[in-house]
Amino acid sequence: MSKTKEIRQLLDQLYSLTPAERGRIEEQSEKLPPQAVAEILAILRQAVAHQDTMLRERIAKDPSFPAQLEAFLRQNLQSIKPVAERIERASTDRQFGQLS
Repeated sequence: MSKTKEIRQLLDQLYSLTPAERGRIEEQSEKLPPQAVAEILAILRQAVAHQDTMLRERIAKDPSFPAQLEAFLRQNLQSIKPVAERIERASTDRQFGQLS
């Protein structure tokens, strides 16, 4: 698997990032030297592995956090929904184009 693809997959697993933040990190990682890419991968792997623990700690400190997180996730879902629909439409159009 390419490093870029692995970075993208790890970013997709981090539910605390907005789509814009994911995009910026992904874009900047493409310009990094191999040593820095390896460091980014290590940081992302650690973040993914420990995000549940951090979430439990955050909820213990602030019981209203789950509601705030849900609102954040719903907002991000709404912001990426049009993009996902365009991608799906383009894929369908390509498939039907191949049949003609």
